[in-house]
Amino acid sequence: MSVASCVLPLHIFGPDRYAARQALILTPARYVQAAAPAAYTLSLDVSPGVAMVATSLICIAMFALTFGLRPVSAP
Repeated sequence: MSVASCVLPLHIFGPDRYAARQALILTPARYVQAAAPAAYTLSLDVSPGVAMVATSLICIAMFALTFGLRPVSAP
């Protein structure tokens, strides 16, 4: 993970129970990272076309989510 994923919760939530908060925030990402290769392999077994469509849809969704981002002004 990046520095921002470690430092930002510390800045927002403070040092009190930082480790527990980090575990709560990062656990879902770890499960998805662990399951992704198996899920992609299963989609390749079904059909390479299905795997390509699924990958393309995920990429398009991630790109579309960037339109909701706003620039942050400097303090």
